[in-house]
Amino acid sequence: MAKGNHEIKVADIFNGTTVQDTPKEPVTSDKSGANAPKGNITGKTYITWEFNEETNEYEEIETQNQPKDWYDYDNGKWANIKTTNNGLEAYWVWIPRYEYIEPTSTTVTEIEVKFIPTSQKQADAGYTIHPAFTNEGNGGFGDLDGIWVAKYEAVNNNSKVEVVSNKASWRNITTNNIFATCRRMTNEGEVLAGSTVDSHMMKNTEWGAVAILSQSKYGIYNLESSTGENGDKTYQVWNNPSNSQITGSVGNTKDAINQLSVNVYNSANGPKASTTGTVYGVYDMAGGNWEVVAGCLNGQENAKFGVTIGDTKYVDLYTNSSNSSFNYDGAKIGDVTKKRKDGMATPVTLWNRLTQYSYVVGYYASGTVAGVFAFSRSKGSDGGFVSFRVVLVPLR
Repeated sequence: MAKGNHEIKVADIFNGTTVQDTPKEPVTSDKSGANAPKGNITGKTYITWEFNEETNEYEEIETQNQPKDWYDYDNGKWANIKTTNNGLEAYWVWIPRYEYIEPTSTTVTEIEVKFIPTSQKQADAGYTIHPAFTNEGNGGFGDLDGIWVAKYEAVNNNSKVEVVSNKASWRNITTNNIFATCRRMTNEGEVLAGSTVDSHMMKNTEWGAVAILSQSKYGIYNLESSTGENGDKTYQVWNNPSNSQITGSVGNTKDAINQLSVNVYNSANGPKASTTGTVYGVYDMAGGNWEVVAGCLNGQENAKFGVTIGDTKYVDLYTNSSNSSFNYDGAKIGDVTKKRKDGMATPVTLWNRLTQYSYVVGYYASGTVAGVFAFSRSKGSDGGFVSFRVVLVPLR
């Protein structure tokens, strides 16, 4: 008999009737307490990888049905899916709802994170529920099980978004056009056409949700992480140093810069550039391009993003009372702008990013000042070193 789901008819020895054994979704091997991935997403397949010692690469395994070993957050194996639609492809990574302990140190240490169910509305003592997952914090999306985050920076395919590796990221696009491009991704002809999700430009707090999870035992501090260099245990996400701005790239050292020849995401070295130190994480969050995220000073949201004044669903709004470029009094919990180490030391010691204009992060030629917690500012104009990332919110 061929593999797959089958109807099994069993004769009832008492009354001669038959019953049907209805196949169920496989029980996941994950024991972390993470909420199961959600979302009615058209053209979805489940993605895992297996290392091939002969080719020295991680080989992608794509299945129509959910495998039991799809994800295991305890071991840095975040849930990955691929969407294929209208000749377009996109890879997405699930970030489950969690609470965390706000760091008090200006030097980087592991952040304490605990996955929690959507029914839990109050944080445990000493913890904060990340605002990306709360109705108040995310501007009205509701209390969320989690969010889907683009695995790579966006790629331009005839003015439509793809999210794939080993392609030049989408640059030379204004913030206004980024915002509109992300919002129309569920329209007819797009990669998410027919999906019941909200697609939008990543907000500052959503970047923070990925960054904090990356800095936990479920991210680069997991037991399978490969991000320690030459045996050291000072874990950090390695740079994407590609000077051709190729998505999913990694160098030969953690702070590599400005390289023409790079390793691909699924090479033996590739996982070092992901948020987990495994092939299952999010890439291009250190190095790559500066990424514009949806955050700006209060009152600028219409000019920069085309949204109604006061809209916090799609834009994080900030107040800069002293009109200073380095003023952090308006920082938000969860956007990793709450802590700042004096001076521009190594990027991973910077717990925050600037809060004046729309935010940008990472850069392939920045070396030690690129990183998941690096920061700068932008007025929203297009540029050859500026790209973006998409977030999906499952709709009930």
